[in-house]
Parts: sequence; C-alpha cells; structure tokens
Amino acid sequence: MSNPANIKLNVLNDLSFGFVDAESEEDLNIKFLKTTDFEEFLKPEISLVLGSKGAGKSALFKLLTKFDFIARKLANGALNEVTIVEATGFNDVSEIDTESILELQKNPDFDYAKLWRLYFAVKLAKKLAAQGVKTKGAAAILLKDLKAEKDFRLLPLLTSVWEKIIGRAPKKVTFPIFGELQIGSKTVDVSAAEVLTELNSELASRNQKAWLVFDRIDELFAGRPEERKRAISSLLVECKNCQDKYSHIRFKVLLRTDIWAQLEFINKTHYSDKTIKIAWSENDLAAMLVKRVLANANVRGYFADLLGSFVRKDVEGMSEAEVDEIFYSIFEGQIYKGPKEAKTLSWMIERSTDGTGCVYPRELIMYAQISKQKQSSSGPGGGALIEGASIRDAYYEVSEARCNNYLAEFPWYSQHFKKFSGATKTEFSRDELLAMFDGLGLEAEEAIKDLATNVGVLKPVRGSVHTAETFQIPKLYVYGLGITIRGRP
Repeated sequence: MSNPANIKLNVLNDLSFGFVDAESEEDLNIKFLKTTDFEEFLKPEISLVLGSKGAGKSALFKLLTKFDFIARKLANGALNEVTIVEATGFNDVSEIDTESILELQKNPDFDYAKLWRLYFAVKLAKKLAAQGVKTKGAAAILLKDLKAEKDFRLLPLLTSVWEKIIGRAPKKVTFPIFGELQIGSKTVDVSAAEVLTELNSELASRNQKAWLVFDRIDELFAGRPEERKRAISSLLVECKNCQDKYSHIRFKVLLRTDIWAQLEFINKTHYSDKTIKIAWSENDLAAMLVKRVLANANVRGYFADLLGSFVRKDVEGMSEAEVDEIFYSIFEGQIYKGPKEAKTLSWMIERSTDGTGCVYPRELIMYAQISKQKQSSSGPGGGALIEGASIRDAYYEVSEARCNNYLAEFPWYSQHFKKFSGATKTEFSRDELLAMFDGLGLEAEEAIKDLATNVGVLKPVRGSVHTAETFQIPKLYVYGLGITIRGRP
C-alpha cells in the first residue's frame, strides 16, 4: 500500500498554477476559465474590452486565436459562422514594425486611418485566402502583389501596395534597420476600400462574419506615449467607420483601461454601450486557481479520491461550495487563526487589490505559485497542502514584483515611487503628496490623479480622487515601495 505521506508529497510536487502571462501558457486550452465576461465578449455589439495589465485580456486573445476549437466549444454556437482574424497592430515584426512607420510618416500623404484600413484589408484577405476562399477582384490583386505564399513583412508590403494606399512613394526611403532602399514606382489600381468591400460581399454570400481581434496594441511605440495615443485613437475611429460600412466585418479591441482613459477622439462615446470591463469575483478567482491545479491528472485523481467524484466535473459546472472545498484542500483555511480572522482567499485578495478596487488573476497566480514553492521546502501541510505561513511569506515577493512590473510599465513615475521608500505609514495627505512630488518633472496634482485613477498606487480614503484630502497605499504595494509597517503584512 502507498504511503499517504508520500502520496501527498507527490501531489504537492505536481501542483502547478501555471504562468502569470498567457503567452507562456502552452496548455491554456485546458486552463482557461469561462466567466460571464466571456459570454459578454461574444455579443456582436461588443467592440471594446477593457482591463488592466494581468486582467486576462491576453488569455482571451490566445484562446480565440491559438485554441480556436476550444473557444468555439465554450461559445456554444455563438462562433459557428465567425472567422477569427488575429491582429496585433504593428507589433509583430513579421508584419509592420513601428520604427518603420515613423519613417512612413515623413511622406506628406501619411495618414494613420489609411494605414489601418490597409492593415485590415491585408489581414482579412490573407486569412480568407488561407481558408481557401477564392477572390477575383481587388483582393486577388492585393494578394498577388503581396506574394501571399511568402511571409508578409514591411519591405514587400511597401514595395507592392504603398503607392496604392498611402500615396505616391518617394524614390528612396531610409529604414533604421535596412538602410537606404529603392522603392518601386509601379502602380496597380486597387485600394483598401475596394478590398474590404469585396471581402465583405464574399462573407455575406457565405452568411459568415469576420472578427478582427486586436491585442497587444498597448505595446505600440514603447516610450512614445503620444504617438501611441494617436495610433490607437485612429484605430478605434477606423474600427467604427468600417463596422458602419461593412456589415460582415466586426472588430474586437482588447485594451488597457489606463490607456483608454487617455485617448481623445471624436465620437468616443460611441463605445459607451459597446464596451465591457473585465471583472473577477471572489468565486471566479478561486475557480481559476482550482481549474489550473486540476489540469494535472495526478492532482485531479488525488482530490477525487479525497473529496468525491464531483472533482471530475468541469470546474465551470461546479457549485461555489464544491470549488471552495477543493480550494481549501489546497490552501489552509486561514493565514492567522481566530474566529475574527479572514479566510485565506479574502486575505490574498485584499493584498492583491489596487487603488482602483480591481483584483486580477496575475497576482493570485503569483501568490499560489510562490506559496507552493515555499511549502515545498518543508513538505505538505498536515491538513491542506499549503499552510498559511507559506502564503503569508509569499506576500513580500508578490508586492515587490508588482511594483517592479509597474516601474517598467510607467517608468516616468520611478522617482515618485522612490519617495515612499523608508516611510513608516501608508496614509498621506494631499498636501504631503504634493510636496513629495514637487519638482519630479510631472505636475504634482496630475501625478496624484493618475497614480490613483490609472496606476492604482494611491486610493482616496474618503471622497473622489478630486476631493479626497487623504490617500492610502494599498497593501499590494506597501512592501514593494519600501514602506516599513510593524506587525503583520
């Protein structure tokens, strides 16, 4: 007979919560949790999906573009007549790189709207061609010009279609990577509008829709926030224009909430009733961690023997009580013992919540993985696999990682972050913050507003960001910012 202690140790070793970034998750198809946001996303009228970094936007994008068959299964028929077109703006070096776009801007006829329409036309034409859709008109000319059987990079794209879409090309263009290159002067009479019109008609004849799903556009023009705002604002305007014109072509744009707040363009309110904001309930977060753990067959078998056959069900089909039963067999029920002490999940969530009140999977996954690593050094707990002390000690690494990630994301606030190092309190008056931020290169009042509204490092204690006299540092950031508080983390 197997030793129960050895079985438990093996299960702890097999325990995996996966990666914090969807790009690294090779088996996302069995770890993706279907929530109500997924159902909302599938509605044809939804065009914009907002969420902060780590909210799950990239997981949704990867599911749709890399695990199409799973997405269709989860959609229960909502994607039956839909072709998903993967779109990452100009981030993918095999498409169009942003440095070369800056060169394109030197052309007097440059226009982001024209460039986006070109992008839509090329992406959609290539996708439908890959599915065996034959075209004879403008799309066929475009595909022939692009040499569709070969890869699609900036140079052949410019050589073939720049004159037709952007305007007459200069004889020579200097590229940062390639140097000075000769651009051909041959013109073919075809436009992005003609291509999109033809492809829309082809989709209509097949009773199909095409969804261009955008992700990673927040990475456009790293270090050039104003250029990024212009590019993304133009994208959203063109998405609306094209949806109005082409009834069988839809757009789904996944975007960071803080970037959306910075954008200014005509008819921005058009998106008000076409937007969802990714939100995670406490039960969603527990189910997300449980589903990741049960992806391992040995772990699933262990909990099925321990708790009952319900563990064999899909996590989406479990009740909240069943999810909790598994969760608290993985994690000890409380970090600190006592009738008034918080349950473990609530404790983790409180220390994963930013100043805007949002908590997302990234920090919860990090908590789980780090606490598992710490528990592994001493073996499984006597009850649950992971004891409260390991979860408590994971806090320090989670807080530090969050602050480091945000410094990379918002480097212009590095000096503001440093001002908190060595502090012995977590609440600061507005006047204190104004004095701390004075002379740091950004207007101090605007910095307070942005750190509270978009970054989430500050939280108004009472009132709104504009009226609050006092702001608090959320527990998520306390240790990472170098603030020293006596007692429990």
